[in-house]
Amino acid sequence: MSNWQSLHSEGYSRASAGDIEAAERFLKQAIEAAEATGASAEVANSKNCLAVVYKQDGRVDEARRLFEEVIDLAPASGDHGSAYSGLAELLCENGDYEGALNLFDRAVDNFNEYECGLDLHFAECSLLRLIPLLPGRVQERKLLDAEAEEIRDEADEGLKVLNLTEASSPEKVIAEIDHYIDLAQDEILDHPEKQDFYHSNGEALAFLWGLQLESKFGWQWLYIRLGRSEVLAIASPDRSQVVYPMHFLCECLEDPELDCTIQLAFELLLDEDSAECAPGEYENIMESVFRIVPKQGRTRSLAAARLPE
Repeated sequence: MSNWQSLHSEGYSRASAGDIEAAERFLKQAIEAAEATGASAEVANSKNCLAVVYKQDGRVDEARRLFEEVIDLAPASGDHGSAYSGLAELLCENGDYEGALNLFDRAVDNFNEYECGLDLHFAECSLLRLIPLLPGRVQERKLLDAEAEEIRDEADEGLKVLNLTEASSPEKVIAEIDHYIDLAQDEILDHPEKQDFYHSNGEALAFLWGLQLESKFGWQWLYIRLGRSEVLAIASPDRSQVVYPMHFLCECLEDPELDCTIQLAFELLLDEDSAECAPGEYENIMESVFRIVPKQGRTRSLAAARLPE
């Protein structure tokens, strides 16, 4: 392991543990080590990570400066997308949603160019928070017949994963999906190498989850377009509420300490008096549903900040 790698890894580890002071120290040393060898990719990686640490610590100006420095580095790489996304989140916090959308578009373009699939996913997760804030910019696309058929085929695979049948009630299916994800998160915490295995089942379970919302509440599958991004969702008929099943399940499996609230959200939807969203609001219910006391072993909600690795 190189000197830069050991310093960066230690800084990332300290940041993940909430030790901001130590994280800053190790990441600054990592940047110095990378700059000494002219390794621009490593410089960008550590600067992005340190920028997120500053952002979490409320040091917004220092975070912005580092993100901008990454964008100025040559040659371009997927780290530039992370910097665009980081700057976009800062603009969101300042209420500049149009400016944030422009930067998210640049981040998405960058991640697509450099085939950074997981980074693209996280950028889209941040972008989703703009949808209810820019309702006039949101466009919809209906699913093609082939896309709808693929969802149902994948959902059938999800039933097999859970040892259920088409006769299983939506309540039963939702409870089993929630339980499966809980067990998967526990397994990933103990055996991180199994993460890819559970991700391979995640898409099928996401589609199966969405079909239960369709069956029980009459929700509709659609693609939501904002800027240059198009994201698969299932939404209430009046578009007051929306769920992004694939994104939420990926978040839970990528971050096994994230509290899975699939069953809780479903139960709240059953309570008709709990809905307070206006038509056309596109409220992501998974960002508003949380437990006062998370499940055992879970420490974060969907809104938790994320560090670039």
